[in-house]
Amino acid sequence: MNNDILDKINEVLKTFFDDNAEVNCIALKNVMPLMVQNAVFAKDIRKGLPLRKVLRALEKEGKLSEVPLAYAHKVEQDIYWYFRRPNTDCDLIEDSNEPTKRELALAKHQASDEFYVLGLCDELLKVSSSRQHRFRFLVGDLHKDKQTRTMLPLDAFYEKHSLVIEFDPKRFDNTEDEKLDRKTNSGVKRREQREIYDARKKDVLSDRGIEMLRISFSAFTTDEDGKIIRNQDADIELVKDLLRSTKRYS
Repeated sequence: MNNDILDKINEVLKTFFDDNAEVNCIALKNVMPLMVQNAVFAKDIRKGLPLRKVLRALEKEGKLSEVPLAYAHKVEQDIYWYFRRPNTDCDLIEDSNEPTKRELALAKHQASDEFYVLGLCDELLKVSSSRQHRFRFLVGDLHKDKQTRTMLPLDAFYEKHSLVIEFDPKRFDNTEDEKLDRKTNSGVKRREQREIYDARKKDVLSDRGIEMLRISFSAFTTDEDGKIIRNQDADIELVKDLLRSTKRYS
């Protein structure tokens, strides 16, 4: 670690607390503009990323004491960085039950139409599926290194029934067009690669004796944003009819 950078960081922090006697604690993202202003870092990225990288490296090496005013507030595997005046508590940190980023992401997924529909499938098939399942024999195109490939994820695999279910949500083309038009390593656009992978999944799984069922959001009653308007009784009957079209459900 560059000692000059550490000296500058400590100097900016000392000056800040000397000049702001009423402040005992400050969040890292709010310190970053001062770091840029004092030429510690050239610019701010993602609300303090350059400074976070320095602190992470110090913590990993067991040398966080080299920035003595730094305080790492840990919530599970997440770290929230603060700087506090010596011998004081950080009054910005609330001892609350606010959800972590991981918990928020999980809650968002559990509220998704995919989670809802696959949950109905689990209920009707009387078994919990393996979500985002991957097979070693089902892979994407070669990476840039021309040697490695990524195993393609499947929304739900029911080993007992030799059945894979994929849920197709509404595609918001107005926000995805730019990404879908980008070329992949295979030389095709992402939208075309998506179609290639969908076909590959079906063919490869079929060769292995595994049936695949695709369920589209459009099979359900949806709102103007393409989100399913949930009527569990009606939706269960709909999913039951879709499952009946497979050889694995009776």
